[in-house]
Amino acid sequence: MKRRNNAMMNYAKRGAALLLALVFCLGLLPPAGAEGDTITIHDASGLLKLAQSCTSDTWSQGVTVVLAADISLAGTGFSTIPVFRGTFDGAGHTISGFAWLDKGSKVGLFRTLGEGAVVKNLTLDGVVAPGGSQSQVGILAGENHGTVEQVTVTGDVTGDEDVGALVGVNGSSGVVRSCTNRASVTGNTNSGGIAGRNEGMIQSCTNLGEVNTGGNDAATNSGGIAGRNTGTVADCTNHAAVGYAHTGYNTGGIAGIQNGALLRCFNDGEILGRKDVGGIVGQFEPYVTLTYGEDPMERLDGALASLSTLMTQLSGQIHSSAGDAVDDISAIHGSLSAIQDVIHGTGSDFNTDTSAAADQVYNAVQTINGAMSGLLDEVDRLTRRASADLDEVGNQLTALRKGLKNLTGTLEDSLSDTGDSLSSTLDALEREHSGLVSELRQIADETDRLESFVKDALQAAARLDLAGILDAYKRWDVGSIDFNGHLSRISGHLEAMGSDTFHLADRLTTLWQEAGDEMGDARRDMDRAARALEKALDALNGHVKDFSQGSVEQLRVVNSQADIIEDVLNGYLDTLGDKGQERLDELDGHLDDISQRVDQMTQGAGQTNQELHATTTAIIGQLDEARKAIVELTEVPEKTVKENTSAEGAQSGPGRVVGCRNEGGIQADTNVGGIAGAVSPELSLDPEENLELDGENLLVDTTALLKAILYQCDNRGPVTAKNECAGGVLGRGEVGAALSCTSMGPVGADDGSFAGGIAGLSRGVLRSCAAQADVNGDSSLGGIAGEGRDIADCIAMTRIDGSGERLGAVAGWADGTVSGNYYLQEKAVGIDGIDYAGQTAPLSFGAFSALEGIPADFLTFRVTFQAGERVVDTVEVPYGGSLDPAAFPEVPSDGGRYGAWAPFDHNHITRSLTVEAVYEDWVTTISSGGERPLLLAEGAFSPDARLELAQRPEPVDGAAAYDYQITDGAELPDTVTLRVCADGLRGSVRAALLQDGSAVPIEAERDGSYLVLTAPTAGTLLLSASGSGTLLPWVLAAAAAAVLLALLFLRRRRKKTNVAASV
Repeated sequence: MKRRNNAMMNYAKRGAALLLALVFCLGLLPPAGAEGDTITIHDASGLLKLAQSCTSDTWSQGVTVVLAADISLAGTGFSTIPVFRGTFDGAGHTISGFAWLDKGSKVGLFRTLGEGAVVKNLTLDGVVAPGGSQSQVGILAGENHGTVEQVTVTGDVTGDEDVGALVGVNGSSGVVRSCTNRASVTGNTNSGGIAGRNEGMIQSCTNLGEVNTGGNDAATNSGGIAGRNTGTVADCTNHAAVGYAHTGYNTGGIAGIQNGALLRCFNDGEILGRKDVGGIVGQFEPYVTLTYGEDPMERLDGALASLSTLMTQLSGQIHSSAGDAVDDISAIHGSLSAIQDVIHGTGSDFNTDTSAAADQVYNAVQTINGAMSGLLDEVDRLTRRASADLDEVGNQLTALRKGLKNLTGTLEDSLSDTGDSLSSTLDALEREHSGLVSELRQIADETDRLESFVKDALQAAARLDLAGILDAYKRWDVGSIDFNGHLSRISGHLEAMGSDTFHLADRLTTLWQEAGDEMGDARRDMDRAARALEKALDALNGHVKDFSQGSVEQLRVVNSQADIIEDVLNGYLDTLGDKGQERLDELDGHLDDISQRVDQMTQGAGQTNQELHATTTAIIGQLDEARKAIVELTEVPEKTVKENTSAEGAQSGPGRVVGCRNEGGIQADTNVGGIAGAVSPELSLDPEENLELDGENLLVDTTALLKAILYQCDNRGPVTAKNECAGGVLGRGEVGAALSCTSMGPVGADDGSFAGGIAGLSRGVLRSCAAQADVNGDSSLGGIAGEGRDIADCIAMTRIDGSGERLGAVAGWADGTVSGNYYLQEKAVGIDGIDYAGQTAPLSFGAFSALEGIPADFLTFRVTFQAGERVVDTVEVPYGGSLDPAAFPEVPSDGGRYGAWAPFDHNHITRSLTVEAVYEDWVTTISSGGERPLLLAEGAFSPDARLELAQRPEPVDGAAAYDYQITDGAELPDTVTLRVCADGLRGSVRAALLQDGSAVPIEAERDGSYLVLTAPTAGTLLLSASGSGTLLPWVLAAAAAAVLLALLFLRRRRKKTNVAASV
């Protein structure tokens, strides 16, 4: 029994142990119905459990999650899945109701998708709008380092930096493939329809969600696919609007800013912004590869180290034989130690002096920068007001001069002295006027120079580049800026003009008193001009005083800080020169000591010792190396910039935009392109600034290889810049190349200059490009470039419309290498109106059509008739051909409104064009004109309908006779309701129509003062009152009326053939 009980106890213990093991193992199983490493999730609770498990960054490795149903997260308390490294298969299902509104960064349904993670076959609807730091924000994931494919997101996402509808950041190992966005995106920096920032691969994705279309002033780097791209975006499409009018920087249909690769992408969304806006990329930064030369400090250290080794070797060789060698070697070691001390001291002093001077200059420039905004406003206000005043002064001086000239021939001899005195006074006034104009221009010029210096100096000071600051100071000639001097001279001119005006009035009074009343008209004109002159000078004087008072503090700041900058720079250079020369003299002295000691040792040891000779020769060689290195330390390192502008460079690697196409409208203020808004490095200090490529604070000679290539890209959308730099492919290019690109969209710089069929302004390479565009603006307009540098083998078929200077069929201006360019001979010519042999050549259409490589679309001309989004018909015509209005298609009906084709020149067609249907409400009543019309017609008429009425000069037996006709481009009914003014007829009024030579009575009713009747749209109307006799006199007038009616009928037929239509 005892044995049995013991057995039972053992079984119990074993059972308990087994139960505990089972419980422990169950705790290790995955949630929600897992089978092995696969988790099937049916509802929100399954996602909540998954989120809890994924707080560990290793838990999900090797796990596969499969959705078995659509899931709503609304009201479930779901937050986010922290880290996921497995496979998440949505299986075509939808997760809806996801929301994140708490503070934080790196947020989305998944905070982080790690390397190896896969998310696929999922639709996700959510609202993500975190507070706090708000960076790395996406509806699907804050950051992705895995693979996302076949995922669609809808909803809204808002953040500060790296904000993407799908993922905030796509890391270097991340792949986003075949995904679609339908969510709207709002962010400040790096906002994209797929990813806020892409460092990896985005492929075959589509964006349908708007990006930063709400007028966010802080928006920078906004793209339909990626806000910032340093990786690769390939085969992606954007259909949505990106940006807001006149707001935001670096805005693009595919990427806001990029230096990676954009391949075969397409945009047809509207792209808007303020500066650097493009159909594919807003700002294209060049990819930069740096190669560094030998550091002279390292070279000097190496030479000194070799010297030390050689000296030790020399000491061993001559230790036993040289009586004074020990002293020599000790002296040499002492000199070497002194050299090292001098070098280290020099470096320390240099850094200290440079840092201190740079800090002083930076603070001074920042102070000037703070005053610049107010100063610019005051100068702008003075320029606008004073320009108008000076124009008025000039006009009145011209009027006075003209009046005096007219008087010259009529003045008596006794008055000639007064006339001469008047002429001398006008001479003085005109000289002072010219002086005023010159001083105001110099103020505006010096303000621009000061603003440019501040921008350059801030950049250089941030790099401790005092040489750059000094260069900017000299380049913009800051030392000559003298606002107070200009104001003093302006005051002098105004004072002199005031005195001259007083003398002018006095002499005019004398002239009129002596001349009497015989010069009445001339006197009135000249007195009026003198009064207007005085008034304009008073206004100008007031505006100058306003400027002086409004800008006194800014000018004081500018002057004082400019003096500080000049003193600091001069003091720094003097100190650097004195210390540098002192150090060089000291180093040279130590090297001479070493050389002398070595010579003494060599002479003492004798020439027979070959080893000793070799060692001393090596020492002398190292001394020379040390000298050279020391000299190089005093030289400014050189920066060499090279560019890769070859077609081969477009085949691989970053720094390229290849095979992309834009069909959307692109509008911004500055730097606007059908493909790229700007090609230049990004500047961090001020997004309003344009690059001027300068040297940096380099320590060694450096070679920078830049690569920014636009290759085989095509633009078909309109490009418009409000201010300047608009191009069919590129708005403004400081570096890089556009190769084998085409554009067929109109290009305009509405209120400014630099517009071109390919580039607005290019300082890079334009090669093998073709443009067919209408280019408009003020100045610097060209078929290929408004202003360019290197332009080769390009084809232009452009029409130029500009009111300023530098207009050309190929370029408004070019100052580089230009060769082999052809253009269709129409109106514009070559470069700035001149053809240079070997550079530009005009061709007839036949010769132009035969050019090799000309796009086929350039030679096909279509007139497309379009009603809204519907294309009604497309008709092909030859170059210069015409289109018969009878061949125009019928305008589609539109809710009972009247429709017509907008007017256009259909007799000479030289470009493809789209003719839009224009709809207006029908006009129900037309009149013969006048405040109280004699005749009104009621019906359904087009806005172009006209009612013509001619009353016969002679009444017929007391009756009134009218010839009338209605003309309209639209089809007219057989009859209309006419209202005839019958005020002049008393009693009962009878009406008749003249038809086939006979008067046919018609029924008519009185309606107030008008007689209402139904009649054809043209004819002769006869009216008579009771007691006025028979209609026989009317019949006698039938022949003449029939002739007039026939003429009117022919005119009506001609008018009906004049169909209106327009582009």
